[in-house]
Amino acid sequence: MIRKEDIYEADEIEAVFDFLTVEKNITDISETGGVSTITTNSVTLLDIIDKIYLQAGQIVTLNKINYSVLAVSVSAKTFTITATGLYHMSTAPIPVKVLDVTKWNLAINFKFGSRIEINKLLDIENKDINKKQIRFPLVWLFINESRDHDSLEYDYRTGLKLAIVHLTNIEYTAEQRLDNVFKKVLQPLETLFLETIQSPYFARVFNWEYTELNYKDYYRYFYGSSDKNQMVLTAPTDAIEIDLDVIFQNQY
Repeated sequence: MIRKEDIYEADEIEAVFDFLTVEKNITDISETGGVSTITTNSVTLLDIIDKIYLQAGQIVTLNKINYSVLAVSVSAKTFTITATGLYHMSTAPIPVKVLDVTKWNLAINFKFGSRIEINKLLDIENKDINKKQIRFPLVWLFINESRDHDSLEYDYRTGLKLAIVHLTNIEYTAEQRLDNVFKKVLQPLETLFLETIQSPYFARVFNWEYTELNYKDYYRYFYGSSDKNQMVLTAPTDAIEIDLDVIFQNQY
């Protein structure tokens, strides 16, 4: 059994995604033709190095259900999703709009472990009514037993491998996957992750740094395809895998 406390970097990487998925307030909701317009206090996802806004195609979570964003207005602080019944009208003492959902956040399902564990954990979530709709986008941190402790200057040096994974359409061509999955969902999450871990804020909090930005990414079309020996995910998915070398500094 892999325990979280045995995987030092899991806490640090999870903290990055916790930071990126902080809930934001919903101040108003309107509905027309099956499309809900969400007015919020902020559509800014990150304001550390560059200001990054929510954009069409990204996935958000409202009331434990994930929705694809149709459009975003930065000036009006609104975005639209295909959804109904997110508010109702109270009748007493006077008609008042009551929001049935008051928070939203960027959708990221972070987990860690070995490749063998992925299928089992996703299958468990698929059977859980509260998790079925929020399994993806998935960020999976592969466990790593290779660390360099042979230095008085840092706690350890390690190479991290992440997979940022999202559902796709098995009928898509590679070009359609690039346009609809990689560009709209996976690349924005990759950008947010890299911007965050390189920020001065996280450098101070976790005392990590890069000697160089030893970073590679790999586009994996048809991720977990059943016609390959590498059965990673049971669902039809695409992914960006990231290799990153990190130094965790001494905490004293």
